[in-house]
Amino acid sequence: MRPIECKYVTEDLVREWKNAPATANLKSSGPVPMLRFLYELCWNMVRGELPFQKCKVILDSVSFSDNQSKEDLDSVLADIVSQMGQDF
Repeated sequence: MRPIECKYVTEDLVREWKNAPATANLKSSGPVPMLRFLYELCWNMVRGELPFQKCKVILDSVSFSDNQSKEDLDSVLADIVSQMGQDF
């Protein structure tokens, strides 16, 4: 896979999330754009950088800067996975 530049899911955050217990109260650095954050998160999970079990904890810790609600997450994740399939 060719690398992407991760602006929101940085190497430092990946390291912190990977080592945090599943019940940890993770913090994000501030509001992030939903689509880009989710793309970067999925990309790191597909590459094996983050375990899938951490996804819910990470998503619960983040706040999104755009007007999309967390209820839209299912649809947005499906779109991202489809796009990733086409990209790779």
